[in-house]
Amino acid sequence: MAALDKLLQWAPSQSALARELGVSPQAIEGWRRRGQVPAERVLDIERITAGAVSRYDLRPDIYGAMPLGDRREGDRRQGERREMDRREAERRP
Repeated sequence: MAALDKLLQWAPSQSALARELGVSPQAIEGWRRRGQVPAERVLDIERITAGAVSRYDLRPDIYGAMPLGDRREGDRRQGERREMDRREAERRP
């Protein structure tokens, strides 16, 4: 699942992602093995990733295709996230 791979690349580690979502690292590993995130977690994931990984990416079987307006907003948020990451990296010694 490309969206799940994107989520796992976004997070510093599966443990960090698990802490952020309030689940066990084993739960994250189970999602990876099954190739699907539980429906009750997708909105939290969309929130913590600032839209970089959306509900539409994670569960198109439930949410369908991303509306055009949301695509543009997701691209903007992803660009903002990259800029924040770049600035944070510059501040580190």
